[in-house]
Amino acid sequence: MVKDFYTMKADEPVEGTFAVSNVFLRTFSGSSTFLALNLQDKTGIIPAVLWEGAEKVSKVIKDGYIVFIKGKISFYHQKNQVNIEKIRIAEDYIIDDLVPSSQFDPNDMWAEFCGIMDEMVDEDLKAIWMSYKNDDEFVSGFIIAPGGKGTHHTYRAGLLEHTLSVLKIVKAYKQIYPVVMKWDMAYMGAFVHDIGKLRAYHQNQITISKTNNGRLHEHSALGYHMFLSRLADVVESIDIEKMKMIIEDIGHIILSHHGKFAPVKPMTAEARLIAELDLIDADLNYFYKFEDKVDDDGWYFDHLNDQFFLIRK
Repeated sequence: MVKDFYTMKADEPVEGTFAVSNVFLRTFSGSSTFLALNLQDKTGIIPAVLWEGAEKVSKVIKDGYIVFIKGKISFYHQKNQVNIEKIRIAEDYIIDDLVPSSQFDPNDMWAEFCGIMDEMVDEDLKAIWMSYKNDDEFVSGFIIAPGGKGTHHTYRAGLLEHTLSVLKIVKAYKQIYPVVMKWDMAYMGAFVHDIGKLRAYHQNQITISKTNNGRLHEHSALGYHMFLSRLADVVESIDIEKMKMIIEDIGHIILSHHGKFAPVKPMTAEARLIAELDLIDADLNYFYKFEDKVDDDGWYFDHLNDQFFLIRK
């Protein structure tokens, strides 16, 4: 399994069946070529390189292919990678063994999610929620969608796992600050803050990729427009002034949920809460991606944040 590769020593032999992604033919020192790719199974992803026969293999192996490889562990830029010595198209494999997925069952998470959302008492917000809940196409996509591609919850059902975590923490805060904010608004904001990821990312049976809309418009803007479109289902049952407030407040939560990095900073209590909880849950999920990659003393250098992290064993 990939997670075992993170802690292996240089030159240790490895073999197995993996999905491949990010396959690129590259040039080294202006002359020799090599194939760079990622190897993936349900436990994680690790970079790999192939030197011998790189050009020939690049014409055969493409993103999303399932391969059997033999090779050795090497150390590059303070990280383990796989030096592939032999590679071929795999013949026998179980697809579920190759797709990173949430450790939690999507149907169980969705049942818990619905239980919390059903607690809302605002009839108008509840009508909007029921429009989503009763939409089988939306639900079937939402419960298996990844939470991203490169940072947090980057696996099947990651979006639901993240959204449920944020919603559960909102519910916990409601017990501490019962009258500070509009809690049903916070519940709805927790639910829809990342729905734009349904259009920002595409997941085939193996890989996660960004869509054109995801690159050009970003998931916050996509989510805002998706929410406005959803309101068409309930517009006739909601007072026009109430509808205006919902659009303003929920739309603001969606557009501001990245805090200081968002196109607009959180300006309501509900928006500030969702932005902070989104960051906390995303950071913790990202942090524990290092758990199998630390050195013998528990340290890992993360290039994205340009710092060391300590995870004690």
